[in-house]
Amino acid sequence: MEVGDLNKKPFIIGVGPCTGFGLLDMDLVLPIEVRFGRVLGRWYMMGELTYGYSLAGETVCFEPSVRVGYRF
Repeated sequence: MEVGDLNKKPFIIGVGPCTGFGLLDMDLVLPIEVRFGRVLGRWYMMGELTYGYSLAGETVCFEPSVRVGYRF
């Protein structure tokens, strides 16, 4: 979601619990994602932290990332 006035560089905040799945070391991993960022004119920049946990309790992963995009 966007928080703030759309004309004054709003913040972007998002949480995605267990959306999608991944396989790591032949183990099913469900991710919990937290996204945050800023809108800069027609561009936006977001940081994302993903914590994946295994249904079998054997595997844990942590994935930070940066995303840059353009609003059409």
